[in-house]
Amino acid sequence: MVMVHRYFGMEVHLFIILFGSMYSTLLSSGLLSKEESEKTVEFLLSRPITRMSVVTQKLAVYVIYVTLFTGITWSVSYATMLRYQASFDKATFWALGGMTYLAILAIASLGFLGSVFVTQNRTVYSAALGLVLGLYALQIVSDVSEKASFLRFITPFKWAFPADILPRGGVDPVSVALAAIVILASIAGAYRVYSKKDIAV
Repeated sequence: MVMVHRYFGMEVHLFIILFGSMYSTLLSSGLLSKEESEKTVEFLLSRPITRMSVVTQKLAVYVIYVTLFTGITWSVSYATMLRYQASFDKATFWALGGMTYLAILAIASLGFLGSVFVTQNRTVYSAALGLVLGLYALQIVSDVSEKASFLRFITPFKWAFPADILPRGGVDPVSVALAAIVILASIAGAYRVYSKKDIAV
């Protein structure tokens, strides 16, 4: 069981959360800036829909895609481990999966909020990748330096870190709370800013 957990945590999980975060953040960060960047926002806002409705529909897009991405990759990982008769704690495995989903969703939500402030897609995508890699770097720093251990409260990569969750047998409630706060605050901020911003047409 230890070897399976170690391999999954060090190899498979890293690819899922890192590339999942890149994919979802690139997706979410371009949603609210797309029309302004492509100069089609005037047509969009001329339709009989409110700005709140626009945000809600675009919010649903990245939430659905993040859910599908995490659900499919995690289910495939689970089926593969069963296929090769790996010994692992199933409850802990799914707890890690749930926390990984929340971590990816939190990073994507930050990208969604950021898309309200930037109108050029090229700038948005560069900032999105910078966000993901910056948060990942903070996780590495928090692991190698005791003085920087406080960074574990800042980076979602640390909230879903297998080396912390697997030995514990479950997720830290503080990490769940932090993820929920980031997600809800980012979404609320996107609604608030987009409803009041001066949109360039």
